[in-house]
Amino acid sequence: AEQGIKFVIVLDSERQLLGYINAKRLVEKKNLEKWSEHLHPYQCMLHKDATFKDAMIEMLQNDMKKIPVIDEKNRFLGIVNFDMIKSHVGEEYETTVGEA
Repeated sequence: AEQGIKFVIVLDSERQLLGYINAKRLVEKKNLEKWSEHLHPYQCMLHKDATFKDAMIEMLQNDMKKIPVIDEKNRFLGIVNFDMIKSHVGEEYETTVGEA
């Protein structure tokens, strides 16, 4: 698998999430005056208080591997990805099975 930056997250001046741009597009395009033409909005976002279960449901329902996390003012806080959830679920499973 190719490593590196695959997308760039775009925020407004108040850190509200506008969407993302494919990093390949940024490299290919010399003139980015109309970068907004390449902006893709996210299909869904998670509130910072969402659970891993909430994240997994959103990922499955929207066929996404990464979901942005926002606060109560819709400011971007970060990204949750499938590997994070898989790792967390694995740890929880081992702990629960070990207690039984």
